[in-house]
Formats: sequence, structure tokens, C-alpha cells
Amino acid sequence: MRRTPKGFTLIELMVTIVIVAILASIAIPSYTGQIQKSRRAEATASLLTGAQILERCFTKHTTYNNSAPANTDANCPEGVPATSENGWYSIDYSVASTQTTYTLRATPQNGQANDGKCMIFTLNQAGLRTHSGTAADVSDCW
Repeated sequence: MRRTPKGFTLIELMVTIVIVAILASIAIPSYTGQIQKSRRAEATASLLTGAQILERCFTKHTTYNNSAPANTDANCPEGVPATSENGWYSIDYSVASTQTTYTLRATPQNGQANDGKCMIFTLNQAGLRTHSGTAADVSDCW
């Protein structure tokens, strides 16, 4: 009595591996791009939160910095986040010597530091949004 072979041939296994490799080579970069895009949204949200805090301070005291003599509110502008929610960006800000302008910056860190498309986000008191990176348009990042 003759037995029929059971299992897979080497050719069948190689074809399967090639198909999986092709799918992975397409899916992984796309997935990575979407992850970086969601982290950018986290950075912009943190910058907008910081801007809102600074604007509240300016509304109360006509200055963006609590070191100005007219400012008696010790908590102003305290609360500007130091990092984005999950820590992918560090957030810092600077207030001009006139106390009437500011610039917020989100700098990528950890795994987001290799995102060359948008890199550093900036936002100022006039609402001007900029970025450094290879993206051609600000709307690609913001």
C-alpha cells in the first residue's frame, strides 16, 4: 500500500515566506508612519494647551511671564506642560523681554526623534505655526 505524503513542500513554504515578507515590507512602514502621525497630534495638542495657559495669564496680567512686577499671581503661567501626554515630545517656551510675546516649542524625544518629516513644532502668541523637517507644508504636520 502506497502512502500519500503529508505536509508542505519546500517550495510551498518558500512561496508563503515570500508573500509574508512582501506584505510586511508594505505594512510596517505604513504602520510606523501612522504611529508618528498620532504622536505629532499629541505634540500639537500640548502646544495648544500651553498657549491657552499663557493666554489666560496675559488676559489677567497683560504679561506672559510671572516674573513681571505687575503680576502677583504666583501660578501664572504655571501649568504649561513640560512634555506631551505620553512623553514623545518635550515642551518648552520662552517669553520675550517685552513680556508680550512667547514661543512654544515641541521637540521630539525617544522613539519620535527619528521622525524627520516634522521634527520641532513651534507656536507663537500670534498663532503662527511652524515646523522644522522635510514636510513641504505646515498642514502636513499641524
